[in-house]
Amino acid sequence: MKTVTGLIVLCAAMSCAAFSVCREPQPRLVCAEYSDSTVVVEAKLVRSEYIAPPNDIDGHLYEMHSEKVLRGNIDSSFQVWEENSSGRATFDWKTGNSYLLFFYTKNDRGWVLDGCGNSGPLEQKQSALREIEALQQRHGGMIQVAVGADGWSWSPAISGAEVNARGTNGAFSGTTNDKGVAEIHVPPGQYSVTVQNRRMQPYDLSFDDPQKVVIENGGCAQIQFVQVATTH
Repeated sequence: MKTVTGLIVLCAAMSCAAFSVCREPQPRLVCAEYSDSTVVVEAKLVRSEYIAPPNDIDGHLYEMHSEKVLRGNIDSSFQVWEENSSGRATFDWKTGNSYLLFFYTKNDRGWVLDGCGNSGPLEQKQSALREIEALQQRHGGMIQVAVGADGWSWSPAISGAEVNARGTNGAFSGTTNDKGVAEIHVPPGQYSVTVQNRRMQPYDLSFDDPQKVVIENGGCAQIQFVQVATTH
């Protein structure tokens, strides 16, 4: 199984500008990122500043003006910190443009987004906005489970695996398709997810912990399982 250390070594050997260490499974579902985000907001970029602190990772500080808050609470003016690393956004930031932004955390410089997620220029995110609006009308949610030989999106998928979700509102199951993915629709609640009759374990970079899956109305979770490494 690939480890975080292995990913960092690989990134060091490649151009990190072209390689981003993403959690799995991919692509990131809008419903899952929305559920996991502290704040989701439409905002305009007012000003950007490049910062190169001594003995620390350089990056950009973006001054934003909030236009519409879709989840959580955020000031009308706020800052986004994006370090110059493999996790930075894949889109270009342009002063005066508006963006759809999903924020998980905030550090001492500003809010931080997932460069592998659904954040991006607002004009390109209309389908994501429509999905977010539709989430408010849904009862229950969905658990997406990917099962593969290892954690990479391009690794061999394992089809026909039975996946079980047990929790506060019952037991539910699904079977992985030819892409190694099962989608289990469940009522709101907390669940534990397992792969039946196979030697599997959660991938280091799985989005969600299969033992503590919390589903809200309209929400989703994404879990990556991988084969248990054999020893010789």
